[in-house]
Amino acid sequence: MVNRPILVRGGHVVTGDPRLGELPGADVLVSGDTIAAVGHGLQAEGAEVIDASGHVVMPGLVDSHRHVWQSAIGGAGGKVSLGGYFQVVLAGLLDKYEPRDVYAGVLWGALQAVNAGVTTVADWSHIVTTPEHADENVRALRDSGIRAVFLYGPPWARA
Repeated sequence: MVNRPILVRGGHVVTGDPRLGELPGADVLVSGDTIAAVGHGLQAEGAEVIDASGHVVMPGLVDSHRHVWQSAIGGAGGKVSLGGYFQVVLAGLLDKYEPRDVYAGVLWGALQAVNAGVTTVADWSHIVTTPEHADENVRALRDSGIRAVFLYGPPWARA
């Protein structure tokens, strides 16, 4: 399979580079996993062209503290305090999670992140109650395509 370059054309490019600043109506050429060029009127024969007119084009965001496994239980805790979180999520749900639940929650959460423009996460995972839980967490991160650092620790100690 040959990957064609991608030319993102005509967007409002937020470069993050103080020398370039913002470039309205600009193009971004991506070759493989590298931004090859940024500017106006770029050409790339054979490239897949994405019309970004009327859209913002910017580097992906990095989330440095996310418990990705919890994405599927977004409303379970409601409006609770930190102590309530410990009671509802860690004491109430954690031991009910099977490895397949971890996979589903992490995949869902990673895809939600990508959809929101987050391309890299530090996944603080405290659902590693067994090696299989950890394996499924990592497998879901890989399957989602997000860049991730898998940070793990034991679940909340129960009395």
